[in-house]
Amino acid sequence: MDYYVYILFDTKANDVFYVGKGKGFRIDHHENDAIESEKTAKIKALQEAERFGKRVVGRYNTENEAHAVEAILIKWVYGFDNLTNKVHGRYSSLIRSAGDYGKIPGIDVEKTPSLNDGSFTKAQQEKFVKNNIEAKLQSIKENIEPLLEGTEFTMSEIIGKSPADTGLWINNPSMDVSIRLKLPLAGRTISPEFVSTNTDKESKARFAQAMAPLKINNGSVGSYIGLQNYLERAGIDKDIEVRPKADDIDEIFDVVIFMMEQLQAKHS
Repeated sequence: MDYYVYILFDTKANDVFYVGKGKGFRIDHHENDAIESEKTAKIKALQEAERFGKRVVGRYNTENEAHAVEAILIKWVYGFDNLTNKVHGRYSSLIRSAGDYGKIPGIDVEKTPSLNDGSFTKAQQEKFVKNNIEAKLQSIKENIEPLLEGTEFTMSEIIGKSPADTGLWINNPSMDVSIRLKLPLAGRTISPEFVSTNTDKESKARFAQAMAPLKINNGSVGSYIGLQNYLERAGIDKDIEVRPKADDIDEIFDVVIFMMEQLQAKHS
């Protein structure tokens, strides 16, 4: 079985501070992580005290199985707030938080989306439900919102009033540009976009200027630019998935960080 779920912990107190999933030697990578974080600081402190431990919790045939167990351990068993993980895990919005024994709509009772306002055809409604569009967007929202704390950025509620408008927006009141995480009804991948928040000619011009030195010459000039187009036109060589899978929370997290950094750099 190639895939496994593992924990990092304090060997003296048996306190778990990180849950992960992987295969091969993934469990050993954290000790050499060059990026400073709460997790790396914890590892260094425990290593110095000779109290750093790591153990595989279980092994699985598929990555999906490992993802499911990882998310359960993070959110229900150990509790996200008690760990150094940066995300809750895949489909975390459908997992109960540690210590919460109350009745939760969408978990105890399946939640049916209200799409009967005429904007969705019957076939589109079926795709929305079958492809778990709402659950995927809820999980993205739950995992990304903590990243926005202490910033001017805010995340919208799930937008799904029309088939062309399923997704989430990350807005900043001081900017004329927002980040849109669009999720088509196929439900497979996220399309990250920079979008002008205004539609008048002057605002579109400001958007184009904000995206300089880019030249936007597609059908919606001055209105939006997809992440792949942005990287190509800006000449940025970035190891980032421009269309991350809708349930790959780690990749979506990295994409949002990069896009926020780009906006902040252009508005500083």
